[in-house]
Amino acid sequence: MLSKRIREFIIPIRVKFFQKINEYLLESQKYTLIHQLKSHGEGCHIYVPLYISKPSNLEIGNYVSLGTYVHMWCEGGIKIGHRVLIGSHTAITSVTHDYQQQDMRKNVIHKQVVIEDDVWIGTHSVILPGITIGRGSVIGANSVVTKDVEPYSIVFGSPAKHSKYRDIPEQLGI
Repeated sequence: MLSKRIREFIIPIRVKFFQKINEYLLESQKYTLIHQLKSHGEGCHIYVPLYISKPSNLEIGNYVSLGTYVHMWCEGGIKIGHRVLIGSHTAITSVTHDYQQQDMRKNVIHKQVVIEDDVWIGTHSVILPGITIGRGSVIGANSVVTKDVEPYSIVFGSPAKHSKYRDIPEQLGI
């Protein structure tokens, strides 16, 4: 059994060692992922861990931020514009199953998801296949987006419903 003084010395070193290994593995995951994407812009912040299926079908613009634990199923393609913020634990899918078929597992539908410039998607949101989120929109936390979102809209809820437009006169043409 180690003495108390030795444990006080060794345990912090062991913790720092494993923290460094974890940081290295996360950075390695990020580096590998970025080089598998269809395209990505400059100044992107990708916080790991996250899950992206078919990263070769994912396009990311400039200055995009992906929070931790974001899940993306890109089989049908996902296109993310510039200056987009995606909160942690968000799920974006471009693939679903055809529930009208006998064997739903084998009948897969692919629909591209488009997230235009200057969008903010709150944490724990879900974006379903075929959705287009218009420029400058805000998706409230815990929202399930089942329909296209108009530019400069604020939507929230499950299913997400339009609340109001953002008050940005120069973008709205006022």
